[in-house]
Order: sequence, then C-alpha cells, then structure tokens
Amino acid sequence: GFHRVPWQADAERVIADTLKRVNPEVILIVEAPSFTELEGFVERNNLNYHVVHVRQQSGRRSYADSMALLSRVRVDAVSLETPPVPGSIRTPDTAYMDWSYRGLLVAEYGELTIIGVHLKSPWDGKQRSYDIRDAQARGLLDYIRGIDGPLLVLGDFNDSPGRDEKERAYGLRDTLGLIDEILERSDGDEVTQKKGFNPDHIFIRGGHAGMRETEETDWIISDHRPVWTNVEY
Repeated sequence: GFHRVPWQADAERVIADTLKRVNPEVILIVEAPSFTELEGFVERNNLNYHVVHVRQQSGRRSYADSMALLSRVRVDAVSLETPPVPGSIRTPDTAYMDWSYRGLLVAEYGELTIIGVHLKSPWDGKQRSYDIRDAQARGLLDYIRGIDGPLLVLGDFNDSPGRDEKERAYGLRDTLGLIDEILERSDGDEVTQKKGFNPDHIFIRGGHAGMRETEETDWIISDHRPVWTNVEY
C-alpha cells in the first residue's frame, strides 16, 4: 500500500521517520526534483531500501543516467523498456498518455507497468471539447484493459465536476467509472469501494479538503491533484 506524508517544513524528517516505521520493501519515487537530493536523503537518514526512480524521458537526465545514479543508492535489479505507446508523442487528439513504461523489474516482484496520464483539451486551452476528453479517457481505458500484471497509473485527470465552467466533467466518471473513491479529507476519514477499473486511491490535498467548494460540488477528481493506485503483487 501507499503511505502519504503531507508537506511541511520538516518534511525530510517526517518522511524518514515514516519509512522507518512502515518499513516498506520498495520505495517508488516519481519525478523527484533531483537525483543528488534523492541520494543525499537516503544516505543522511541511513535508509536501506530498494529505491526505484521514474521520470519522463524529456527530463533533465536520460534513463541511462538515471539508472547509473540509482545504482549508487542501493537499487536492486531494475530494467526499463520504453516501447512506443499511443499518445507518447502528445497531440491534442492523443494527449491521454504522456508516457508509459513496460518491463520495469522491481527486485523479486517481477514486471511492473507504469502509466503517466494527462487528459487535456487542445494546447491553447481555448477549445474545451467533451468529445476530445471523452476519446482520451476511452483510449486510456482500452490501454489499461490490454495490460496484464501489476499496474500503476499516475497523472493529471483534469476533471473537476462543477468547479467552474472551464473545468466541468468531461465524461471521466462515466467512462472510467470514477465514482467510489477514497477521499483523504482533513479529518482523515476514508471510504473505499473497488469496482471495475476504479483507482484504488484518490487523494485530495489537505489544504483543499476542507474548502467549501469541495464540499458543495462533490469535488472528487481535480486538476493537479495526486491520483495513486495501490499495487498488489
């Protein structure tokens, strides 16, 4: 399972304490700010876990560099293959898939597929089309259905029901079945039901959880809110 640590001034200490308490076998870090910081964090806090770092190919370092740096922070056998996938070259019609990595081998757990999602309307943001967003969601769902084994989906669904005219729902609730989610609110209450292709975990950041518009509009998936799925091996 995943353990979320809220951001605060002493975040490093809190995260390190959480890792030592939970004692995970694998840490998966997506889009960390820098490998130097990651390496220093692991060494300063005397952590000794399997650390897997994933970032987009368009990032500041290539995957060869990524793996070389990871080898210095006690990473077990990791193998990456990045075959072309629909939407990996983003256009207004195929923006549903930012990146996808198949064949990520995590220690003894086997192959893990990681999908990064960014559903969006055309680049200029002036044309917001239900048809475009709906097609992206359906394409994503078809892609998910074709994957066997452990799957991790992360990204930006850009779906804020009723928040304002520009960010109305684009069919995601109907297409992906995003209805029964975990909402991590400020009081910590969590409710979950797993149906179909629903994500296992959807988190609303703490500062937004108590906002009036969140309560009034059933704000379940929002622009730039983390969406994590639980990986079961």
